Amino acid sequence: MFRSTKIIACFSSSFTKEDADNLYQSCLEKGDYTDLYEEVKSFKHNETDTNAEFLWRKARAYRLYAANHVQDQSKKKKLIHDAYNYSSMAVSSDSNNWAGHKWLAILIGEKAEFEGSKAQLLASPDMKKHFELASKLNPTDATTLHLLGLWHFEFANMSWVTRKVAATIFAKVPESSYEIALSYFEQAEKIDPNFYSMNWLFLARCYKALGDKENLDKYKEKLENFKPNDADDQKAKTDAQKFL
Repeated sequence: MFRSTKIIACFSSSFTKEDADNLYQSCLEKGDYTDLYEEVKSFKHNETDTNAEFLWRKARAYRLYAANHVQDQSKKKKLIHDAYNYSSMAVSSDSNNWAGHKWLAILIGEKAEFEGSKAQLLASPDMKKHFELASKLNPTDATTLHLLGLWHFEFANMSWVTRKVAATIFAKVPESSYEIALSYFEQAEKIDPNFYSMNWLFLARCYKALGDKENLDKYKEKLENFKPNDADDQKAKTDAQKFL
């Protein structure tokens, strides 16, 4: 367990990322982000704090805690809104910070989920823009590639009804294909094999949509046999059981 003084030091003027990221990794392995959130929330932020590395890590901690440990919707909404603000400030502080763009894109989408389906559709171009900026700045981040794949999958898989609604919002409804989505999921898996159960799920969904039974069976087996570690893993497992 990290001592608070050690974490505070890593976010001081002599900021180094290692201690904060080690704490994140420890929480990730446990599937419990409470310690990360409790440490990070104690840092007082004001308008003079412009360290993008600090801000996106704070956004990450708030989002992971909200997604995995908070059931009360009003509290979750507040945490996601705060995380959105921190990620937005990170990008304003440093427009070349790839992780700031990644977390801003994630939180644009999660903030919009609380505002309804129209807000989610309206948010989608900004999400894509920031994911693409993050990927351009760091082409080797598997998570960003996965999230770009997810963006393309959602538009490839859009129902007729949703597309009709989208047509009332956009002059031209964004379009994509399962092939484009699959290319991002495959790139992510190549860069970091087995990094994320959700990537397995969406690889399987693309292979099913494209009629590739051999690869579908490969990821079906992975999804059936792995042990969930956190809420994302559990959702991947549950969705795979329904879908496959």
